[in-house]
Amino acid sequence: MTTFLVIILLLYLFLRFALPYLIPYLLKLAVKQQAKTYYRQESAEHIRKKNGEMSVDYIPRKKNVMPNQPVRGEYVDYEELRNH
Repeated sequence: MTTFLVIILLLYLFLRFALPYLIPYLLKLAVKQQAKTYYRQESAEHIRKKNGEMSVDYIPRKKNVMPNQPVRGEYVDYEELRNH
């Protein structure tokens, strides 16, 4: 029972005093790591591109058109005629 209370007391003290300093440090470390990977990717893309060169990140897929299917036609706008 006393070891349980000692563990609870140590856990409380750790959460109370050490954690407020530990969380910002870990967050700064994570942000720096993400910034490194971002800048590494950006610099790699910059090196690959030549001046004035264009790159396309997305190419839309072509519609699957069966060659043996009949063409249904296109939409034709019409006007309604009234009989006087």
